[in-house]
This record gives sequence, C-alpha cells and structure tokens, in this order.
Amino acid sequence: MQEFKTGITRFSGNIYAIDQEMVRAYVVVGEEKALCFDFGVAPVDFKSLLGRITRLPVVFVLSHADRDHVANIGCAEKVFVDEMELPYLNDLPGSKLVPAKEGMVFDLGGLSLEVVSTPGHTPGSISLLWRDGRILFSGDTVSYGPVYMFGPSRNLDQYIESLEKLLKMAEKGVFSDIYPSHNLSPIKTGAIKELITVSEEVRDGSAIGMPPGRDFPGFDGVRLFSYGKCGIFFK
Repeated sequence: MQEFKTGITRFSGNIYAIDQEMVRAYVVVGEEKALCFDFGVAPVDFKSLLGRITRLPVVFVLSHADRDHVANIGCAEKVFVDEMELPYLNDLPGSKLVPAKEGMVFDLGGLSLEVVSTPGHTPGSISLLWRDGRILFSGDTVSYGPVYMFGPSRNLDQYIESLEKLLKMAEKGVFSDIYPSHNLSPIKTGAIKELITVSEEVRDGSAIGMPPGRDFPGFDGVRLFSYGKCGIFFK
C-alpha cells in the first residue's frame, strides 16, 4: 500500500486541514464546535490529529464516498453524508450515517456551514458553504484537478449542472474563495468556468484528449481533457 505523509496545515484562524499529500480533510473551528469534512486516504491516528487542532466537540461530514476520502471514517460515531452515497459505504466500519440534505446548516458557534448538493462527480457529492466567510469547501467538485469523471458512478450532465449552479452563486457574490480537497488550495471561482468549458467540450465531442499520464487499472481508454488550469479524466 502506498504511504502518504500526513500533516496539519493551517489556512487561517478558523480553517485547518489534515493533509495526506494527495488529499486533505478540512477542519473548521467555531466557538462551540468544530467540523471535520472528510477522513483522508490512509489510516492514521485521526483523533489524535484532530486533538492537535481543537479540543471542541467535532461534527463529521463526508463530501462523498470515494476511497481517498474515507480511510479514517471509523473514528466518528456519527457522520453526515448525502443518502445517495450510502450504497458505496456498506463495507466501511461502524459509524452511524445521517442524511445530509441541501440547505442543512451546521452551527459551530460564531460561524455556520451549509450543505450544498453538488452531484456529478459522484451521485451524492456535497460541498459546504461558509456564507459569512464567502468560502466554499468543494470536495472534489471544483479543483484544478484533473477531476475523475469516468466510471459507473460519474455523470457528466449532472456534473455540469452542479458547476452551473455554483457559478451562479459565485456570480452573485455568495462565495469568492474555494477550498478543494485536492491540489492547490484555496483557489478562485474562475476554476468553475474552466471546468464548465472543458466538460461541455467533452460532452459535445469537440475536446481533444491527451494520454492521462498514469494507469487506471480496469479502465481502458481514459483520456485527460484540459482547459486553462483545470481538467477532467474521461473516457
């Protein structure tokens, strides 16, 4: 099994990440509670790492069920997750899984995080919005990528709809900064437009794909499609 160096990154007074090189789980600290968004790619002493960030009670939320986000889910007694992800979590240890629905608000004391449904990358992908901070924690939906958009659980049409939804929010000034699970963080909202462009070009057949630069066991014919700083893997 590949080993990943694990560390804690502090982005601001309220925002931290448990960073495992290829993926990060965000920890947002309020006055009364903290919220942990995802569980990392490799097993570690996750509770100990959380304890280095905060002594407050922690609410656990899962962006989606891809395996690079769930390695330490067993440390949580209760996890909020979109119900469309439940079939992909049946084989994971014992947390109580509670539906996270669009508009659900987690009040941490002095700041609140709101669930935004952003399906497409997976059927039940969600993001979290900190309205007062004008920040979106995007999971895998928005990043410089490449975003994985091949395989049975991906839906390109749905993904484009989610991106268009986020773009409208960004254009209204609802958020200005995006904290993705992968690659550079934070990033600006221009990434949403770039992902819409490349995804639409893939859908209409006008995009030119490149070799992905890596192997995907069990998936032949995957190509890398890019626009600007963003891209998707698709076949």
